[in-house]
Amino acid sequence: RRFTKLLVPGDLILTTTAPYFISNWAISGTAFRHLMVYTGPVHGFYNKETGFIENATISPPSINTLNTHSRSITHAISEGVVCQDLGEVFFEEDFVLAVRPWKTLAEADKIVQAAVSQIGKPYDFDFNQDNMNAVFCTELGRYSVMQAGLQPPTSAKRKLSLFGAPKDVVLADWF
Repeated sequence: RRFTKLLVPGDLILTTTAPYFISNWAISGTAFRHLMVYTGPVHGFYNKETGFIENATISPPSINTLNTHSRSITHAISEGVVCQDLGEVFFEEDFVLAVRPWKTLAEADKIVQAAVSQIGKPYDFDFNQDNMNAVFCTELGRYSVMQAGLQPPTSAKRKLSLFGAPKDVVLADWF
């Protein structure tokens, strides 16, 4: 609870979970396996079946309604780019780290807007960062940071599956 009170919309959140051995093993060489963008208050409809906030839009701080969710994250998972309450996501994580790549509130706002604009896109199982038709988690973070005019981290060749060739990807712990 203390950690979440320190978050500011536009922060990047890095996580890793010990029990998911297969995904942790597949993405070797990294301390953190997943990246999320803390998007803060959004307006949308909570779907009890999926746990996602559907039709999420950025919510002005002055609006306080039933459909405003004050502590949302946006991230790319196998279901695609989704918005969720951070409590649902953090419950499953063993380690969580926040990175604040922005210096001004205008940059933070651009990061949030960029992340929310990607909601609904499919997950990029090919880890192809050459287009934004489908998105993987660190690609969402990289895109959001770039939309704010900030310099993203570099990428490296990594083998991301047992059968594929190494791909040039941005790894979560490089943020």
